Amino acid sequence: MALSMILIKKITYDGLKGKISISYTNGYKKVDISDCELPRPEFIKALKKLSEIGVSILSYPFSIKDRLMITGAKFTYENDIVDSVVFLGQYVLPTREVLKQNFPKRYCRPAKKKINLSEAEQQDIDKFVEECKLYVLGERAQTKLQANENK
Repeated sequence: MALSMILIKKITYDGLKGKISISYTNGYKKVDISDCELPRPEFIKALKKLSEIGVSILSYPFSIKDRLMITGAKFTYENDIVDSVVFLGQYVLPTREVLKQNFPKRYCRPAKKKINLSEAEQQDIDKFVEECKLYVLGERAQTKLQANENK
């Protein structure tokens, strides 16, 4: 299955439990997967970049970015290109209590919509979507470890 045929609809990641859930279409049908296999380090890095975008969207002070955790996203598409995104997340209080954080929808392209993301933010989202697709195709953290052991 080619990367271009996969359209990620929703992704959630629970870093504490190590559980990842992805809903996607593969050109023919809707597929839901749920797994506890760790994603690649690049996936985690791409997910952390989304937290910076979340801070910007909510107009929170950048100093609290470590308290805001993006745990996933919902995507809509136009002509097989991400059109909009709604982040899923949590806000961790100083008491360690976790609150669900709601995010408004943001449009990725084209500029016909009123609330757009910057080009750099769009690239960060594209990278995250690519990492989700690689996970669907079986690219996991364990795959990298095995590849390194064979060298």
